[in-house]
Amino acid sequence: RRRVARARPFDPVLWENTYAVGTSFSGLIWGIAGTWLLADASIVQQAFLGFILAGTSAAAAVAYCISYRTVLAFLIPSVIPFAFHMAGGADVAQTGMAMLLFVYVLFISITMRRMSKSVRQSISLRIEKDSVLEELHRTQAKFVNTAKMAALGEMASSIAHEINNPLAIIRGRNALIRQWLQNQPGKEAENALLGTEKIEATVIRIAKIISGLKNFAREGDR
Repeated sequence: RRRVARARPFDPVLWENTYAVGTSFSGLIWGIAGTWLLADASIVQQAFLGFILAGTSAAAAVAYCISYRTVLAFLIPSVIPFAFHMAGGADVAQTGMAMLLFVYVLFISITMRRMSKSVRQSISLRIEKDSVLEELHRTQAKFVNTAKMAALGEMASSIAHEINNPLAIIRGRNALIRQWLQNQPGKEAENALLGTEKIEATVIRIAKIISGLKNFAREGDR
């Protein structure tokens, strides 16, 4: 027998951790590449590269804003090594650029933390809203079914009442005919008596159906 593989339930924490690890490697590659390119670069080229890394990290932060951990996983390894490398330079401009990058990382981190919280709350509210709407639709469907059952119960009660009255008359008249035929001699009287027995059996059968309609009507009124 082949075993059917069951799909594992979605684990958002595991997904976020895996995603953060992947983005950290991507950020590390950016950071190493930026630092390596600084070997023989001029101050203008270094500043230009700093702006490129800052823009890339900003775009990545917006893309990963749902997970603050993922934002930091990309931002820190991509910009911080470059900033430290520039801070170690002898030029004042390099030191100033490094300080700007540190402030930039701090600013982006604070901003993305607030944005991530806002996005998570928005998603949570949307999920709660969908859940409430789904529950409302189920409740509405129950009310509609209840109203239908009540209407059917009322109709069944009316039908049972309308049939029960003439049925009682038929049964009473049939009892009188049977009583009269029992005192009559002859084959024809016996055949007619058998007919009254069939009428009685049919009346009893209809009475059972009417009883079922009454029970249905009582259940529909609940």
